Amino acid sequence: MPSAKRILLLVTQAHWGGVQSFLVHFAKDLQKEGHVVLLAAAGEGDLWDRAREAGVPTRRLQQLTRELNPLADWRTITEIENLIAEFKPDAIHLNSSKIGILGSIASENYRKQGNSLRVAYRIGGWSFLEPISSWKKWLYQKAEQWTAKYKNVIVTVHPGDEALAQTLGIIPREKVISIRSEDGARNTRPTDGCICFWDCFKCLCNQRSHPLPVSG
Repeated sequence: MPSAKRILLLVTQAHWGGVQSFLVHFAKDLQKEGHVVLLAAAGEGDLWDRAREAGVPTRRLQQLTRELNPLADWRTITEIENLIAEFKPDAIHLNSSKIGILGSIASENYRKQGNSLRVAYRIGGWSFLEPISSWKKWLYQKAEQWTAKYKNVIVTVHPGDEALAQTLGIIPREKVISIRSEDGARNTRPTDGCICFWDCFKCLCNQRSHPLPVSG
């Protein structure tokens, strides 16, 4: 069994969906492996009840909004910095573009104080490919390029997103990889024999005790 870690899981919204389902199962399984976990998100949604039912500790982010808001975004970075300083995680798992950008900035600020912290960023798809305005596409792409260096690993769920990251220069400290899971929201338990749990854990905590299949 890997040595116990303190792991902070962050997602933008508490509204229930595939990412939130994955995180609750991921957090529960991390706890089963002996790790200390905290799951943080913003807003209203079923995440809070589902996490409580699963025995996963949570923290509600008060400043984070889904839409771009410079003042709220700046306050969110400070809020996440304070959460990191309080929880003192060994690793942070970022999910979704907004929290990936703001959370990685907060993480880097924490590192600059002499702290060790591993950052993994998992995305379902690049936000700048969504049907949003041109200036938002440009801003999200630049933000992803700028903050990539604050992340150790970027995990995509589709090889095309991995290839696009390489093409656009979205390059983290270590690597961009794709981890395939037919049903990452539900089938993530090590006891299910699914690669998704162990692959995500290794990216998060730099464990090498299990082979890492990379899609290609």
